[in-house]
Amino acid sequence: AHAGSLRPGTIIDFFPPALWRDRAAPANPNHVCLTTDQATAAAVEQRLVARGVDIRERSPRTFGARGYGTSFYFDDPDGVTIEMRHYPATGA
Repeated sequence: AHAGSLRPGTIIDFFPPALWRDRAAPANPNHVCLTTDQATAAAVEQRLVARGVDIRERSPRTFGARGYGTSFYFDDPDGVTIEMRHYPATGA
């Protein structure tokens, strides 16, 4: 089972703590995972590093909704951990 998936037209909004409606709720989700292809994941990682964003972890084998993939993790400015994952190409 998985918590959800993105479809065309899906939007994920990240709000700073000052705009959170229920201040009694847990501070942040454990993490948010975004999937893409390998080239895009590499480009995103390079762009983050070039801007001084700390890549907290790189994992060559993480399990997700589509099996095993490769991930890296970083934190957004509000402390939410973002996982960027790509799965092996499946050939057409």
